[in-house]
Amino acid sequence: MTRLAVALATLLPLAAHAADPGEVDLRRLFPRQTEVYVTPPGGLSELRLPAEVLAACRPDLSDLRLFDRRGREIPYVIDAGPEARTRVEVADRVEAHILEARREEIRRADAPALRREAYVVVAPTRTTEVGTWDLVMETDRPRFVRRVDVRAEAADGTGVQVLENASVFRLGAQRDKTRLPLPPLSGARLTVTVEGEEDFYLEPRLFFEGAHVLAARDEATVDLAEVARQDTDGRTVLELARPRGLVPDVLRLRTTTGNFDRPVEVWDEGPGVEHVLLGRADVFRVQALARVEGREISLRAARGDRLRVEIVNGDSAALDALEFEAIVRRPSLIFSLGSDDGEAPAATLAFGGGRAYRPRYDLARLLGPAGARAGAALRDAARSARLGAVGPNPIFDGAPALGFAMRAGAEVDTRLYARRRRITVAPSPDGLSRLSLTAEDVAHARPDLADVRVVDAASRQWPYLLDRDGAERWESVSIEAPIRRQRISHYRFGLPATPTRLDQLVLDADTPFFDRAFRLVATTERD
Repeated sequence: MTRLAVALATLLPLAAHAADPGEVDLRRLFPRQTEVYVTPPGGLSELRLPAEVLAACRPDLSDLRLFDRRGREIPYVIDAGPEARTRVEVADRVEAHILEARREEIRRADAPALRREAYVVVAPTRTTEVGTWDLVMETDRPRFVRRVDVRAEAADGTGVQVLENASVFRLGAQRDKTRLPLPPLSGARLTVTVEGEEDFYLEPRLFFEGAHVLAARDEATVDLAEVARQDTDGRTVLELARPRGLVPDVLRLRTTTGNFDRPVEVWDEGPGVEHVLLGRADVFRVQALARVEGREISLRAARGDRLRVEIVNGDSAALDALEFEAIVRRPSLIFSLGSDDGEAPAATLAFGGGRAYRPRYDLARLLGPAGARAGAALRDAARSARLGAVGPNPIFDGAPALGFAMRAGAEVDTRLYARRRRITVAPSPDGLSRLSLTAEDVAHARPDLADVRVVDAASRQWPYLLDRDGAERWESVSIEAPIRRQRISHYRFGLPATPTRLDQLVLDADTPFFDRAFRLVATTERD
């Protein structure tokens, strides 16, 4: 692997000081906007942000503002909520008293025999602290898959199907599901039917537990675009584009493959970003009597603009119709605003562009550790607000944010440089471009890249910043026919450019198994 430096790195820190917010109309900094509707008479309101808004903003939502109908800034506090899939267990547990039990074996001509168990229990009459009960099955069986139906019988004898074709399973370490959420069923008589194709009865112990998942205040699911894919050496490696404002808590896999069990790793990728493992999990699906699956990978916070997903296939075929979606929490804005008419917009939400400071409203402290009690009161008192259609901001100033710095430097005598390469610079909102140097560029430059210049058609140089740890790139090398002497093979590799700094050299051979000692010798120009 050849590590290539990246020139023309970000100058965004300068943009934060390009103008004093007090000297400009803040609304001109945001390219997108949407109207906000508040339920009369107004007061404390909560506005949940959709994925479309999050994707256009920075991850910290610094480029987002609320303005009233007169164009005045409205202070708000961001309630991010807990991470997706955060579980809070409440210690409220009641063992189910079994009134009746029966089991039978149903033989089938074209399928394994079906073993059916039915248990009649009574739901607890008291209310759990979290409002509803979960039905929990405990068993000593190390592996099983069962379909579960639950039917409730009222006092008058009428029945209603509570759960149908639900599943419980245990497929190994950390791959099990033995909890089934129930609706409110105080004192109801329940018939729990358990069916499976394995050659044993499950004979579970039944419990009612008061537990719930404290999910994010709301979740958004966003499809991630695939930008690259490679299937090689028993692995599928994909790169997914991550919109800068979406920081997934969970990555979910979609595929049409019926049965699979694959290890998956997700890595952070992007220019200037250290390659960090974000999450690891085994994804699986079993098409049994009841379909069981686990297709989610919990992630740490990503910083790069891409996610690299590595799936270990082994000798199995790659997963069919493979796609990924990100599950992100939907943060809320809590603010105070009056409203006389719920059908008329009370405010405007302006967002995007990445040009604004993060606001420093005093309300933000209310949701911090020191303001836990006040924060709870805010959430309880706030009423839901809603957004209209998203559109362009008609007063957005699209001039480059760094226009003040877009001036050429001194003229360069291009005769002093041995090599040149033409580049094309596309317009950008901030006046910034990013250029990746090729192996040939680096080979002919000084090690410190001090003799690299970016010049225009008039030979005027333009300033840049250099990110030496910017990117890694795989380059193919040519291989000459081997020379074999005394049971030793000599290979000569042709590099894409010389001299080149190499981080890794990977050999891809057709021989399935080998273990050989080697020596790598470099030939310099003086040799």
